[in-house]
Amino acid sequence: MERTQNNLPEEELEKIDLLMILDDMWRAFKKFWLLFVVLVVACSVLAAFSVIMAYTPNYEAYSTFVVSSKTAYSSNDTYQEYYNQTSAEQLSKSFPYILTSGALSQVVAESLEMDSVPAKIFAESIANSALFTIKVDASDPQTAYDVLQAVIENYPSVAEYIIGDTELTLMDESGVPEEPVNKLSFKRTAAKGALGGIALSLLLLFLYSCTSKTVRREEDLKSVLSITYLGNIPFIKVKKRSDASKSKILLDSQNNGDMLGESVRIVRNRITKETDQRDKAQILVTSAEEGEGKTTVSVNLAISMALKGKKIILVDGDLRNPSVTTALGLPEAQFGTIDVLAGEALTEDKILTYGEQKLYVLPGRKSSAAEQEVLKQGNIERMLAELCKTYDCIIIDTPPCGVLADASMFARCVDHAVVVVRHDHTRIPRILNAVELLAETGVNILGYTINGVESVMGSYGYGYGYGYGYGYGYGSRYGYGRRKNGYGYGYGQKKDTKKDNK
Repeated sequence: MERTQNNLPEEELEKIDLLMILDDMWRAFKKFWLLFVVLVVACSVLAAFSVIMAYTPNYEAYSTFVVSSKTAYSSNDTYQEYYNQTSAEQLSKSFPYILTSGALSQVVAESLEMDSVPAKIFAESIANSALFTIKVDASDPQTAYDVLQAVIENYPSVAEYIIGDTELTLMDESGVPEEPVNKLSFKRTAAKGALGGIALSLLLLFLYSCTSKTVRREEDLKSVLSITYLGNIPFIKVKKRSDASKSKILLDSQNNGDMLGESVRIVRNRITKETDQRDKAQILVTSAEEGEGKTTVSVNLAISMALKGKKIILVDGDLRNPSVTTALGLPEAQFGTIDVLAGEALTEDKILTYGEQKLYVLPGRKSSAAEQEVLKQGNIERMLAELCKTYDCIIIDTPPCGVLADASMFARCVDHAVVVVRHDHTRIPRILNAVELLAETGVNILGYTINGVESVMGSYGYGYGYGYGYGYGYGSRYGYGRRKNGYGYGYGQKKDTKKDNK
C-alpha cells in the first residue's frame, strides 16, 4: 500500500479530509444555524405560496360504455364480440382526430350555447373488451358534467361517419364530481420546499468549508506562516446568565476541569523551553484582531507559570481597553500601567496579587486619549527595567497588533511575542499582515496558539474561541512591511522535527 510522507495510507488521508470537511460544515452550521433555519422555512413557504398561486382545480367527469354494433353481421357470438371490441378500439383511436377536426367540439359548443368548449375531452378503450370511457376535465365540476352529457348526446352522430352505426350502453358514470382530481397538499408542497432549502443549505455549508480563509486547524497557518505552532486552548462554554465568579475562564477554576490546565501547560512548556535561556523573560501576548481571546490566554499562561514556582507579573498593556482584572475577577484598580508609564513610582502596595500561587498583576485602568500619549518606547523600557529587578518573568497583555500601534511599541522593548489566533474568526490574510507588522519590530515571535479548540467529529475539529471584546477608536492600520528573522508569509511550511512541537 502506498504511503505518504506522514506515513499514512492514502485511504486514511482521504478519510481524514472528508472528516475535516464534514467537521467544518458542522461548525459552520452551529455558527449560522439560525440563518439556515430561516432559509429552510423561507423555501418551504415560497414553495407552498408558488403552488397556491399557480393552482387551478381540475374536476373530472367520466362515463363508461359498452360499444356494440346495430347491424348484425353474423349469428356467431364470438364474431360479434370481436366486432364490438374492434369498434371500441376504433372509437378510442379515432376520437383525437374527431376533436382535432372540430366537428364534435362545434356540436357540443352549440348544444351548450357557448362559443367554445370550456373543458378538455378525451377517451380511451379498455384493452380486450368492448368498454369505452369518455372523460371531461374542467375547472368547474358542473361544467365538466354538462360537457360530458353533451358529448354523450352528440358523439354517436359524429362518429357514425367514421366507424359506422354504433350503440353506446352506459355502464358507469361519475355524476357531478365533488372534489378535484389534483388535490392540493400543503404539507407535501411545504415538505418539498423544505427539502430544497436543506439541499441549498448543505451546498452553502460545503462552499463555506471549501472557501473560508479563517484558521480552523493547525495546518491552515503552517502552510503559509513560518512560525511555530505552540498548541491550542480548549473551548470552554460559559453561560451568559451565570454570575461573574463562575464565568471566569481560568485554569485554576473547578468549573473548567483539567482540559484547560493541561492545554495551557503544553503551551507554557513550549514557551519556557525557549525563554528559560534568559534570566528575565519578557513575553508579549497579542492577536491580529479584537475578540480572539488574547487576554484569556495571557492570564492563564501567567497562572500556569506562577504554579511552576516562578515569580510572575502580568502587565495589562492595553491602555485603551484594560481587561486583565476583569478576566481574573479582581476589583477595578485606581492605579495602573498608564500611571507607571507616566513616571509615578511603582510601590509594592500598588501591585495586585491573585490566588494562592501569588500571581502578581500590574492592572490597567480606564484612561483618556490624552493620558495614552505616555506610551513611548523610553517609558516602556524604563518600566520593564524596574520590573525585571523583582520578577522572573513579565507577561504583557497588549492590544491586537493588527488594529493598534500600541502592540508594536511594546514589541520593540520585549524579548518574545506570542500570537493568539481564534478559531474560524480572523481571515488568514489579516493574520499574516499582523505577524508581518510584529516581525518588523525585531521581536522574537515564539509562535502562535489556536484559541477555542473543541473536538466534535473525531480529533480533527476545532471549536469556537472565547475572549473579551474590544472597541478601539485610536491608532492606525499599518501596511505590509519587510520580512525579518524569517517571519511573515510566503516561505512555505516550516518542518519541525522536535518532538515537543509536534
